[in-house]
Amino acid sequence: MVGTHLLAVVLALAPTPEAGPTAADEGAAASEPRGERLPDLGTIRYHDPLTRGRSWLGVDVHGVGLPASNDLGRPVWMAAVTPAWAHALSSRLTLGGRHEMSWYDASNIRLRIHSHELQLSGRLMRDRPRLRDRPAVGMEVHDVSKSVVDGVEFRLGGIRDFVLQLGYGLEHDLGRWIQLGWRVDARAAWVFTSTQRQLRASLRAALLPRPNHRLSLELVGFYVNRDAEQAGQPTAIHSVHGQVVAEYVWMGPGRVGLVAGARYATSFRSGEAPLFELREESLQRSYAEMLAGLRVVWE
Repeated sequence: MVGTHLLAVVLALAPTPEAGPTAADEGAAASEPRGERLPDLGTIRYHDPLTRGRSWLGVDVHGVGLPASNDLGRPVWMAAVTPAWAHALSSRLTLGGRHEMSWYDASNIRLRIHSHELQLSGRLMRDRPRLRDRPAVGMEVHDVSKSVVDGVEFRLGGIRDFVLQLGYGLEHDLGRWIQLGWRVDARAAWVFTSTQRQLRASLRAALLPRPNHRLSLELVGFYVNRDAEQAGQPTAIHSVHGQVVAEYVWMGPGRVGLVAGARYATSFRSGEAPLFELREESLQRSYAEMLAGLRVVWE
């Protein structure tokens, strides 16, 4: 009798076959697009989490320093911390955002700027294993929360820009190891009492030598059209700017990973944040910055 009860207890505590991954689970994981578990949380995004309830989380630290010999005539540096996220509301609808705190120092003026971006993106195409589209609508705000001019601190309200954007992009699997993505975004910006019309186009080639690694090179171009009469310092009505971005993403077995990258830009954030266009020299000042960050996949 005691032996019968002991056997019953052992069988109750023993793991059942359903405790491990099933064949259906393994098939679902195998059917995911290559790179689905590698978060894409940059300023320009080419794909989103496809599984309902899956979230991508990240935080980046990046910055740039310009010596006194630059066109501005004085040393300039900027550093920023940027949390970013994306959450799949369904297999075809994703909500995401970026929230940045940056510090800008040009010797005689120091600024602390808060930036917020929200995007709602989706999928229009039917399921295709080698092709994914990403239409998206979004908004951005860059706000000067603190200003120090010649040692005197100011807290001024209303110094901000506001950007609305609407865009579409595609990502192609060219082979088992290569992905090619492109994107075009139309952007309307308001800064002080002036407006801008912007067109942003980008192309990214990504190499995925292993499921948890992505090495990418991205080319970005901006066309900016400004009002003839602009608030603040006069700047060009038409301008074209470019960027080259290299990035490496690695995800560990615990769904926690790292990102490292570098970016070269032909102007000081023109086309990204109109608030930084303080002088004509800002449009002509090229620079390079480094980036490092953390990535997490949450389900």
